[in-house]
Amino acid sequence: RGARTTAPRHAPFHPISDMHQLPSVLVVSFSLLSPAPRAPWRRTPPAAAAVMAEPERLVDDGGVLKRQLCAAPTGGRTPEFGAVVKILYTCGFENGTLIDAKHRAEPFQFQLNAGIVVDGLERGVESMVEGERAQFTCSPEWAYGAVEAGDLLPAESTLVYEVELLEWRGGPPGEERAMGLR
Repeated sequence: RGARTTAPRHAPFHPISDMHQLPSVLVVSFSLLSPAPRAPWRRTPPAAAAVMAEPERLVDDGGVLKRQLCAAPTGGRTPEFGAVVKILYTCGFENGTLIDAKHRAEPFQFQLNAGIVVDGLERGVESMVEGERAQFTCSPEWAYGAVEAGDLLPAESTLVYEVELLEWRGGPPGEERAMGLR
């Protein structure tokens, strides 16, 4: 007689056992919707956000703004040039959409002033002390600029990082120290 006019029936989708059938973008989004393992990383409700202090400008052009989320312990020191830092962080857009939450519970370690992370995040972490939590808003010039990553990261995106500095230690000696110039 003709082509079938009704759609075939499918078994109900089971979110855990059928994840292999989802496109990878949906799998990532599904994992971001799961509850955060650490309570401090919950998004700040809009009413509470209005109570927070004005953001601090970390660079002259205002391209990196810092808003403290959890006060720094007294007597703490900011990381030295070239220090190795360990942080927890999330990264997203100004509208609250997260694009990177894999290091929300798993610490990320890197050396400052080594070009490993975007300049805005590096400037932000340099301004922190151990135990402090802060939000950094990085204009495109201090994030990825004109670089885009498919549909995930449009060019000229302003990024918002929420960061907790867990610890830092002095890094390897800089060239000046290694050569006896300092």
